[in-house]
Amino acid sequence: MTRGQKFRRTALAVTLFLFALYVWSYRGTSHSTDEWLFIDEMTRALREGLHTIPLQYASFYALGIPLLLLSRLVGTFGTYQTLTLLNSATTALAGGIMVLVLGELGYGVPEAAVTALVYGAATLAWPYSGYLLREPTTAMWLMVAAWLLLRYRVKGGWWYVVGSLLAFTGAAFTKQSASFLLFLYVAYFAYSLYARKEPKLFWEWWLPLQARHKLGVGLAFAAIVGLIFWFPVRAYVPFPRHLGEAIPSFKGLMGLLFSPGWGLFLFSPVLLLTIPGIPGFFRKHFWEALLLVGAAWVYILGCTRQPLWWGTWNWGPRQVNPILPMFTLPLAETLRLYGGRRAFKIVLGILLVVSVALAGMQTLVAYPFYQVAFRSGITDVEFTWNWHTSPPLNHWRFLKITDAEVAWATSSGVRWPLLLSLSVLVGLAAWFLIRTTGGRFARWSIYVGGVALLSVFLVAATLHLSYLDEDYGGNQGFAEAAQMLREEGKPGDKLVIYMWGEPPWAYIPRVAMLNYCKGLCPPHIVVIKEQFIDGQPGWEGRLRQLVGDAKRVWVVMEGLPETSPDRPVEIALAQWLYYAGSTWTGQTVRVARFDRGGDKVLVLGEEERETPNLELLSFSIRASDLPIRPGECLDVDLKWRIKSREQGIWNVSYQLLDGGGQLAAQLDHPLTLFTKPGGWGNERLIEDKTAFCLPADISPGLYQLILVVYDSRNMARENFTDGQDYLVIGQVEIKG
Repeated sequence: MTRGQKFRRTALAVTLFLFALYVWSYRGTSHSTDEWLFIDEMTRALREGLHTIPLQYASFYALGIPLLLLSRLVGTFGTYQTLTLLNSATTALAGGIMVLVLGELGYGVPEAAVTALVYGAATLAWPYSGYLLREPTTAMWLMVAAWLLLRYRVKGGWWYVVGSLLAFTGAAFTKQSASFLLFLYVAYFAYSLYARKEPKLFWEWWLPLQARHKLGVGLAFAAIVGLIFWFPVRAYVPFPRHLGEAIPSFKGLMGLLFSPGWGLFLFSPVLLLTIPGIPGFFRKHFWEALLLVGAAWVYILGCTRQPLWWGTWNWGPRQVNPILPMFTLPLAETLRLYGGRRAFKIVLGILLVVSVALAGMQTLVAYPFYQVAFRSGITDVEFTWNWHTSPPLNHWRFLKITDAEVAWATSSGVRWPLLLSLSVLVGLAAWFLIRTTGGRFARWSIYVGGVALLSVFLVAATLHLSYLDEDYGGNQGFAEAAQMLREEGKPGDKLVIYMWGEPPWAYIPRVAMLNYCKGLCPPHIVVIKEQFIDGQPGWEGRLRQLVGDAKRVWVVMEGLPETSPDRPVEIALAQWLYYAGSTWTGQTVRVARFDRGGDKVLVLGEEERETPNLELLSFSIRASDLPIRPGECLDVDLKWRIKSREQGIWNVSYQLLDGGGQLAAQLDHPLTLFTKPGGWGNERLIEDKTAFCLPADISPGLYQLILVVYDSRNMARENFTDGQDYLVIGQVEIKG
């Protein structure tokens, strides 16, 4: 067996093990606005066309959209739950590519495998493998580009160069800041051309030239290449505006590496062992170290001018993730130099255990930044250098199995069969990795096939079982609400996702609806009460602008019944749209619908014959206090538009029906009450506000409040547009 075959098999084994580990800790949910943006953009691209994909995210979306389509094909796969597998796969693949890179540099299988496993399981890579963010995919693209350049340097072959260019383009079109590393890739490519004396025709022409001619041609070539890159890169990459922005910040570097709030070495202390290997790495492989380790440190220095933001849940310096594999590579040299020493093994073991524990804790239970930092009122600078709120030092205090964000642990308990199955997968992948690195390859294809098939089966089982998990809002009614919107939504509709309460749990409606809609629900508008409504005068006008000319508007909310007074979005929409009713799709989720004038709720008379004409604009019921008890009153609001020269010909009747359809209470009055002038011509607007009081002896239970309109002259009941002679206003639950 050749050295190349051995490293390729080790790379595959490392990739399978890391992917199995990430499936074991799979979460399938999110807390980040960046993730919401990406899923919105992907679904919009499928709805409006792939040409709408933003250029700076093109390669990231190119990998994500097929997974989004998979979630549409399989009914029990949620969109978020499927898309988060993207970073699980790319992070595992980056670990496998690290093995190949270290193999090209002459390191042994043990050093390469251990270095890749440290990256995948003992650094920030593990927590971030479970979120839909761009950094892990950027890291994979950069590693592929570097590996292909190394292959060209050793083997030759222009397809390696083309592949490396495409991979780097993928990195740049995933994370725009990766473009800053272009000069290092170009420098190594130029060195490879020089070392291989390629292309041959160029060297046959170049070598006879005198030194001054070579200098002139070189400067002209550099100027041409610089101009070619300058204009597109200058427009695409935000270059520093002045020298102060270009100079790295020492304070920022200390914060990025050593601070208690964000220090990379505090969150992943095992990475401290990369430092002793950097000098030897440069001595043995100067140009390769310049490409790999140099790129990592150049990128880190560039990050020192960026603000450190906790982002509600970030774990460590998220911005260094794109170069984390390169940053970890010198660990292989440290292992080669000191791996045989007992003291080093003890230090490595301690740092490795601590690093794996820290990464695992964050993966299983996200550190509650909102609870610790937001509520304490400290700034981001204070958080960076505050030991009392340092996540690595305080996370253990928040570890509860009921707070775990993994598929096998929910707020109601542990799914033991799924946990056991996923643990078997990790164990089998680990056994396969040990046998591979040990050189025992008997029945190798059977191991690969078995692990791969089991992985596919357990991934599918994990996605299926977590689809309706309570921690993702599945069994609360969001899945049913999304299904209703996918089936009943029409072109021109819009969806308002109303969120209230305190984060992060207030964000469940948005996450759940995007997860279950699969991009097939109407375009949505997110309204967060504390940001959009509270203390914001004129928010109703902004909402109307966002709704635009939508024919129908759907509103999805959690925990707000029709009788709740705290329904500002519905009340605002009812000012200019027809309230068509609402439906409870689960325990706490309700979907309301508002229609334009083309779907009038009630139209009486014919205007051409100048007979009385009446339109019901909106209706709603509210209660001043919940739950409702016998003897208490409901506030019923109706808005009408009337064209009539006569008054007092219609009566309205509010009727409360029990579960068997029997009348339990009734209130009638003429519609002409509370009339006020308004509208155009002979139109009159009617605001009918009525207190519907319940009988003191009414039995507890679930009732239905209906509206009946009848002609006072002949007592004939009028029909609504659905053909019924009554309209259901809402359900009323009466407690004892």
